[in-house]
Amino acid sequence: MTEKYYWFTLHISYADYQQNYYGKGYFNVVVRTDDGIRVSFPAGRLLPFVTGSGIHGRFRLTTDANDRFLRLEQVHAVSGHNHS
Repeated sequence: MTEKYYWFTLHISYADYQQNYYGKGYFNVVVRTDDGIRVSFPAGRLLPFVTGSGIHGRFRLTTDANDRFLRLEQVHAVSGHNHS
């Protein structure tokens, strides 16, 4: 099976996650990858990565050759992000 990889960084505050995605696992999150490609996946896939400060870090999305979701991995966690 051929796998495709998409790398991206996410910074979503806990409040934003609660307001926009919590309990809405069927909603899609749209991200722009490091290569400028827009990809989407179900918001519920982010649940394992939610902390008290939200979701912050580098991720790798893996799909099959037909762009079907296989897994989402956090490859580097960072503490809460400050937009200063």
